[in-house]
Amino acid sequence: MESLDKSISFALNYTTRNMRRYATEAMNREKAGITVDQWGVLKLLHEHGGMLNNSQLTERMLKDRPTLTRIVDLLCKKGLVRRTTDKDDRRRMQIRLTAKGNNSIAKVSPLVDRLRKELGKGLTKKEHDELHRILKRLNEKIETLRTSSSS
Repeated sequence: MESLDKSISFALNYTTRNMRRYATEAMNREKAGITVDQWGVLKLLHEHGGMLNNSQLTERMLKDRPTLTRIVDLLCKKGLVRRTTDKDDRRRMQIRLTAKGNNSIAKVSPLVDRLRKELGKGLTKKEHDELHRILKRLNEKIETLRTSSSS
């Protein structure tokens, strides 16, 4: 068995957690008013026309339903999103971005952009592109394995 310091999965997990901690500290310091997960939901909604259903958000955020429900509950309490019944399927809820949610995105986007630039300074453009290509390939492989094992 390989040691943890040579494990790609451990390194990826550690890097993700470290980046998340860095972003959380920055968002708290800047009084962003939202968490990293809440930012993810708001940004996804914004990128998809301001509305997705619970299943779509769960899939895109890679969160389980109870966790995503808690995140959305908090965003609803803050007035950043609202739940509406899907007009095509009343069993499904749509999560919609509110005007206040759009304002939050506009407020937090410069901070997120700054954090990404700061993190990117450690890599050349070529290294960044190569890392992105490799991560994309790994994710495609994982999805292939997930799909084939669930069949």
